[in-house]
Amino acid sequence: MQQKQFYPNIWASLFIIGLYTFIQAIIELPIALHDYHNGTSYLSSPWVSYPVFVGSTFFILFYGYKSSGFSHKDVFPFKSFAVWLLLPFIVLDVSVQYYMADINTWFSQVIPVPDWFNQLFARIFERAPSQWIGIAKVVLIGPLIEELIFRGVIMNGFLRNYSKTKAIIVSALLFGFFHMNPWQFIPATLLGVMVGILRVQTGSIWAAIAGHSIHNGLVYLSIVFWKPISEVSLLRHNPQNNLIHGIVIFITLAMIIFATRKKNNYRWFKRPIITKTDQHA
Repeated sequence: MQQKQFYPNIWASLFIIGLYTFIQAIIELPIALHDYHNGTSYLSSPWVSYPVFVGSTFFILFYGYKSSGFSHKDVFPFKSFAVWLLLPFIVLDVSVQYYMADINTWFSQVIPVPDWFNQLFARIFERAPSQWIGIAKVVLIGPLIEELIFRGVIMNGFLRNYSKTKAIIVSALLFGFFHMNPWQFIPATLLGVMVGILRVQTGSIWAAIAGHSIHNGLVYLSIVFWKPISEVSLLRHNPQNNLIHGIVIFITLAMIIFATRKKNNYRWFKRPIITKTDQHA
């Protein structure tokens, strides 16, 4: 007998992502056309962009939560976790970004990065009323919203339908796809895998939000302080450092997984065990 599918599965998750994007686009398109034909800048105004963002986000979170049939504590597990786990996560993230530099260089040679993409990060701060609000959007607001959707609504269904491995990898691929451009797909997918492991192993969405915030903060600092960071010997690209960072990734991942091991319904390579609570959801 075919096992019951809980909401959302992969196809339902694609619909959620598409709906979220469509809602924002259908509101912003008329405003953008008005700005284009009349020389106005309503779309860049925080009095327009913020309500659109907040309204569409609350709608999609509420829609996903109600469609799941589970309690808000199941969909958005705001549980405490061992904060010290963020230390090996930071080390893991730095080593992953070390390899990402080479991957990004290779990818930009295959598909050259257009000027608009290089200016995209700067525009986040230009459109914000102040630099600190721009930083808050990147380091706090963005991670909070994205994790509530991907490691909240989507992961809740995935962990009940699939194994840990499939839930983490597929949700990470959807997260990469959500960014809607090829130059962010690989970095976003790898980030999705890392925070997905935190979410699954700790059982807390706070861990995923914190990991995502740390990652965005490190990326921002690497841009601001690129010159002194590039001179750090351990971050220079050579065969010796390649080996060191590979070992670091293995050790830090093992630390996080081993330190958070526990008996639960979610298996790494097997479908999860369905509980009575799940059966009546």
